[in-house]
Amino acid sequence: MNKNNHFEIRFGVKNKTGLFSRTWKLWHSNNEIYFLERNCGDRLKVSLHKSGNYHIKCSQGNIIEKWICPKNNLKSDFTLVLRIMIPSSELRTYEPKKNREKTHWIDASPNGYAKEIGVILEHTLQHMMIGWPGSNNDFVLLGQSVLSNGEKLWLIYRDIKLSDNDIDLLRVKKENGKNEGGAFLIGKELDGSRKIMEVALN
Repeated sequence: MNKNNHFEIRFGVKNKTGLFSRTWKLWHSNNEIYFLERNCGDRLKVSLHKSGNYHIKCSQGNIIEKWICPKNNLKSDFTLVLRIMIPSSELRTYEPKKNREKTHWIDASPNGYAKEIGVILEHTLQHMMIGWPGSNNDFVLLGQSVLSNGEKLWLIYRDIKLSDNDIDLLRVKKENGKNEGGAFLIGKELDGSRKIMEVALN
């Protein structure tokens, strides 16, 4: 766990047959948190600014989504900021060539499911002493760090069954997609957080 300095983690999903998701890098410098998709194609960068103003940019530099931090949308002092969903159906052969040994690889979900990686902020100096958010509800800890303002960043994940709507969105994106490298679906959740779902178009 790091405090008042730079923190970074790389992660992705892989299955037993050698198929991979894109890889993601998360880092923070003091109170600014960033995500970057690190493979070819439609690169995304997510910026979570200390002001509470968040945005997602595409590889061309255009801002494609903006939102305000939905503070305390889980419960008092806990905010679910972002979900990254990686369906098992979207794994491909684009294995990263760099920093492979530094990547935390998560085992793929069963067919019909996705790995859901959650980004949670804990807005208190009295952090959880036992477990992590969701530890009593099948969530696994991926990473944690303390920001310079004393808030805590939690990364957790679990298997989640794809909804009929998720399956329809994936199908439509594949039918209409033009880029060979891949794509993403970005959605707004009822709790004010955002969801990014990986889509493989090839």
